[in-house]
Amino acid sequence: MIAANGASIRHPANIVLLCVAGITAPAFVYWMDYQKKHSKPALIPNDLWRKDAFSAICVMVFIAWGVLNTLEYSFSLQ
Repeated sequence: MIAANGASIRHPANIVLLCVAGITAPAFVYWMDYQKKHSKPALIPNDLWRKDAFSAICVMVFIAWGVLNTLEYSFSLQ
């Protein structure tokens, strides 16, 4: 939606979606901490992020995803 027209970020639906995303990310971290403290299964326990190997792999996947999306967008413009 936003890639088609930069001004579309001002549409109320896009603003609401960005706000919801901004709220749910910290809520997910809190929920995983709550699950772990009450000995319930957690999708991604927060202590897993403290492991260097896991964090490095997540960062590399995020960067690779960004590069691939950038290439896809660039190639579609040519």
